[in-house]
Amino acid sequence: MVRPLHRPMLTRPPSTLSLRAWATVVVTAALAAGCAGGTARRPAAGTASCPSDQLSARYTAAEQQRLRRDLARSQRSVASSRSDADRKAASLARRSREGDPIGRLVVPKLDLDFVMVKGVSVRSLRRGVGIYSKTLPGRPGTVAVAGYRSVYGAPFHRIDRLRRGDALVAVMPYARVRYRVDDVRVVSPTDLSVLRHGRDGLVLSATHPLCSDAKRIVVSARRQR
Repeated sequence: MVRPLHRPMLTRPPSTLSLRAWATVVVTAALAAGCAGGTARRPAAGTASCPSDQLSARYTAAEQQRLRRDLARSQRSVASSRSDADRKAASLARRSREGDPIGRLVVPKLDLDFVMVKGVSVRSLRRGVGIYSKTLPGRPGTVAVAGYRSVYGAPFHRIDRLRRGDALVAVMPYARVRYRVDDVRVVSPTDLSVLRHGRDGLVLSATHPLCSDAKRIVVSARRQR
């Protein structure tokens, strides 16, 4: 059973991820923070959840099925190539377009298995969690992933339950890339320090707390060799 979660952020220094891309993620998160509506609603003190949006969840579930079929075709195509994993990853990054399936994000602790797509446009994030860094899992650098927390399947709904040592897996057409969480923090929406890692890793980000765009929760993970 797929559990909910919400959005992302990450990558190498600002040279790898532009401030404009970061701003896009922040705005997209704000749109999602209002749950089914367009304005942010903060939960009452002690409340750990917010109203769900079944209509948007059904839409995303259908899109996830389509993405999985497309991903299976892509995997067969990549598997037939004789190039190494790094070249396959570079080829996938070049030929994929906004909203195309890239791989799957698996988080065992959250019972999460969600298709990742390229980009963080509103349409893309309605389909799956979005990769907005230039690098992909398995290649040098830090991978940035974003997703909704309250609507459209809410893939990052429970991201705040992750702790140091928890496993994250990027299942790509060319490799299965494993990570371990090494940091979880809450930052302001304008804090760009979380983007300055410069190491092989994965960063997930989401609005925080639920149904509010006041802050961002950021989960950083290091690649396991």
